[in-house]
Amino acid sequence: MNKKCSGCKEVKEFDAFGISKAMADGRNPYCRSCARERERRYYERNADKIRARRKASYANDENYRNRSRQYTKDYYQKHRDEILAKAARKKAGAKK
Repeated sequence: MNKKCSGCKEVKEFDAFGISKAMADGRNPYCRSCARERERRYYERNADKIRARRKASYANDENYRNRSRQYTKDYYQKHRDEILAKAARKKAGAKK
């Protein structure tokens, strides 16, 4: 089955469109490449607003902070030798 993209106006296979339960045919009105381009342009225009919203939501989420801290601790424990070796190489390179 085929569908016409609302962005590029090309007729494409149904598989070229993302799934959307809100649409009658079950697919987004924009093909994946047009949807990606629209999202990129939206982010460029609203980057500050998006970053501020993300930062605020993470700042107020105690559960997120706890999970983040725990992940960092676990990662360090698992990769301690690699991290210290990399830091030593970096420090040795800076002394030259």
